[in-house]
Amino acid sequence: MLFTLSLVAALLLALLLAKPIKNCPGAFYAVSAVLSLAFALFDFTNAPHFLSAWLLDPFRRGTLGTALFVVVMFTGALEKGSGLRQKLLPIRGFLSIIATILVLCHCVYFGKTYLVRLFTGGAIGGRLSGLQTWAMIFSILMILILLPLGIASFQKIRRRMGAQKWKKLQRWAYLFYGLIYVHIVLLLLPHALTGQAGYALSVAVYSIVFALYLYLRLRRSEKLSRPVKGGCSLAGAAIALAVTLFAVLGCVDAARENNAPLASAAGGEAVLHDGTFTGVGTGYGGPVEVSIVVENGVITEIILGDNVEDPPYLKDAVKLFDDVIEQQTYKVDSVTGATSSSVGLKSAIKKAMEAAAAEQ
Repeated sequence: MLFTLSLVAALLLALLLAKPIKNCPGAFYAVSAVLSLAFALFDFTNAPHFLSAWLLDPFRRGTLGTALFVVVMFTGALEKGSGLRQKLLPIRGFLSIIATILVLCHCVYFGKTYLVRLFTGGAIGGRLSGLQTWAMIFSILMILILLPLGIASFQKIRRRMGAQKWKKLQRWAYLFYGLIYVHIVLLLLPHALTGQAGYALSVAVYSIVFALYLYLRLRRSEKLSRPVKGGCSLAGAAIALAVTLFAVLGCVDAARENNAPLASAAGGEAVLHDGTFTGVGTGYGGPVEVSIVVENGVITEIILGDNVEDPPYLKDAVKLFDDVIEQQTYKVDSVTGATSSSVGLKSAIKKAMEAAAAEQ
């Protein structure tokens, strides 16, 4: 949902502000840089929800920068006679620079946590999962490609490089676009497979967008014959479709499993044994640990354990603890704006309740 809204915003920004961007790109670079640095370096823990959801998240999650790169991608993939291509082509380089600045906000904000965890082997902040490790490796590769591409997008640099060198460098952009998709899928797919429909939808949207780009780009390529073009396009679309279906079907199965009743040897409602029991779920940042305290068969306290969630989202998500204690079930509503963290907490609570319900 956030990417879809960011994509609409990026397209409107490019179309409605094409002339100002072309005439005074420096002003847009400056504004983008100031906002990116502010949102990446400062906490904003007490920011209102609407500010986090509509302004902080598009910058920090990288969806706005990615959406601008998608506009840049499709501008180059559209047919030469396309009116949209003619409208966007003169500002394509400027949009690339703005997108680079915005994406660096995402890199800095999450790099402060995840790069530290990666390079310390989990000694600080906890270990990364296998998929998170690969996502971070791809992130480093993307940055190494992105920085020279972004610098080369400045007109003065481009002129000094010469047309031939610049074109050779720009070929790396295709690898960068591919790494964007792989990076996103590695991060979103595990959440989709825990039953979070929003993440499954996001994987589907990204897959469709990148599959469509692949199709259009190969169709325009003058180096490939028609049979090869069609085969590559169909293969790319098929791979993206397979990833999408895998995410959606996995999401359905996981949602069914997450909503299953607690097991009971007697076949009736599960009885919780007294004591303290711990479960681990998967939040946005990775594993999140929760312990429940059961007295006389009733959950009386919920304790948050080790986790690597973003503090602003976790602060909102833990509000569901009161609902769990009141209703004596993990099947409570997720906290709006902290859905992934909420799902991780509820999954951990369910596992803790299953441990409490098991025979001793």
